[in-house]
Amino acid sequence: MTDRRSPTPPRRSVSLVHGLAAPPRRTAEPEPPTPTRPSSPTHPRIQARGTRRDDIVLPGEQIRTMIFAPEPTRAAWIESELSRAPISITIQTGRKVRTVVSALVRDPEPRPKVLIVDFDAVSPGELLELHTIREEGWAGRLIGLGTVTPELSESLGVDHVFTPPLIRDSLLDCIAGTRHAAVTVAMPLIPLRDGSK
Repeated sequence: MTDRRSPTPPRRSVSLVHGLAAPPRRTAEPEPPTPTRPSSPTHPRIQARGTRRDDIVLPGEQIRTMIFAPEPTRAAWIESELSRAPISITIQTGRKVRTVVSALVRDPEPRPKVLIVDFDAVSPGELLELHTIREEGWAGRLIGLGTVTPELSESLGVDHVFTPPLIRDSLLDCIAGTRHAAVTVAMPLIPLRDGSK
């Protein structure tokens, strides 16, 4: 005798959440692989953004400095500051921004590790050209004189800005790590009381 009852369908498990039946679970389809960006070629002069530029001079090494200051008074102040350094500083002067860029990123080693720029004498076109030093991997210290906006300081990676009036030995202290320009505050003299009138 054969059993003519219809086969019972398989039971689904139903979970109740706050009295409601949850929908049946679906199996997740594999997601397509995310496209990866091609890795940029690494160049010995290119460093990641945020690379520290603090330790650029080894003990006993010369500090190679490039100056871009077309205005003679500012150029004379910079050179007089560096001439009093207690360490060995070589000074190279760039008359044009393209000369500065070439000296920092294209000339053979050793290249200047410090760049001092009088931003009050730089045209907008020269500012765009000056950004090439960072784009091509120069990671030295950039010191500015004059008016430097926060946006320009951020985009060029300016480490320190000196605004007029320019104080004697302030640039020297910044580059050579000395403290000649530190101001000593004179304390007022207080007469001692010895009991006599």
